[in-house]
Order: sequence, then C-alpha cells, then structure tokens
Amino acid sequence: TAWAQRLAAKEYADELVALCAALELAARITIIPYNPSHALGQWAVAAYGPEGVGVVIYLGSNDVHYVYLSQGAR
Repeated sequence: TAWAQRLAAKEYADELVALCAALELAARITIIPYNPSHALGQWAVAAYGPEGVGVVIYLGSNDVHYVYLSQGAR
C-alpha cells in the first residue's frame, strides 16, 4: 500500500509497464541492466511475461532509459 501511494508522486512503475506490455504482446520481455562501476554487486536480469512464448524482446536499461537490444525467436 505504501509503495502504491508513493507511485503517483515520485516512483515509477517500470516493472508493471513491462509486464503489461509483455502480456498484451504475448511476448517475453527480458531486461538486461547496466551495472555502474560504483554498484556493490551485479544488478539482476529481469524477465516479464509468459515463459515459452515464441518471441522474446531484449531491452537494456541504465536505470533511466530502456534501449531495444534484439528480438529472438524460440
């Protein structure tokens, strides 16, 4: 509940948008994060949408923007 209240003011719903887009497109969206040199560890790769679908869309993220990397067919 607290996160949902902050969402409108100062946070973004990138994960929810990626999930909704993946479901609408019937695709799997995989986001490869950029790991800044000052990061304490590797940032996790995230995947949204159903597994086993025919299209996987790969996006890169620098925690500010998403960049289309490639689309692979399974």
